[in-house]
Amino acid sequence: MKKYLSIALLLFLTACGGTSYQATSQNTASSTFSVVDQKMLIETLTTKLLSDKAFLAELDGEKPTLLIDTVKNKTSEHIDTESMTDTLKVAIVKSRMFSIINRDKLDVLAKENAINQSGLGDAQRATKLGKLWGAKYVMYGNFSSIVSFVGSEKQTYYKFTLIVQNIETGEEVWIDEAEINKVSKKGLF
Repeated sequence: MKKYLSIALLLFLTACGGTSYQATSQNTASSTFSVVDQKMLIETLTTKLLSDKAFLAELDGEKPTLLIDTVKNKTSEHIDTESMTDTLKVAIVKSRMFSIINRDKLDVLAKENAINQSGLGDAQRATKLGKLWGAKYVMYGNFSSIVSFVGSEKQTYYKFTLIVQNIETGEEVWIDEAEINKVSKKGLF
């Protein structure tokens, strides 16, 4: 009797082991989206962008201005896509292929310009109105996921799509995506 009770207890404890996780993509350590995943997706996409021969031909050797919009979170999870955007900006700036402009802080720029124009500062070092650069391209992205359940297994597919669009023509001159698939398995109890 003790033998059967021990076996039953062992089986019960094994089944109650909680959730075990299996990542089906390289460099993924957990079943939820992580900073490692974020870096891997951004590195994958920036490498694709900066090595795409057709896109590089579009640039024709120039260093155009690029406005990077905040990545949109289209998942059901809270994912800090502002942080994703910042990491993306760092990678793009380090490439030295674009002049990056940021319209998020126009109010700060306007205040500083107003001070310069007021005569409070050195007139020789004051900035002039109307000298902000216009962007030739805008970059934007979407981060989405699909969650599915198969028995005790939860599968989460994450996809990061990145697009570069010519502002003058409206043409999407580059688009690609990177993905991660994560799997988690629940114990019996």
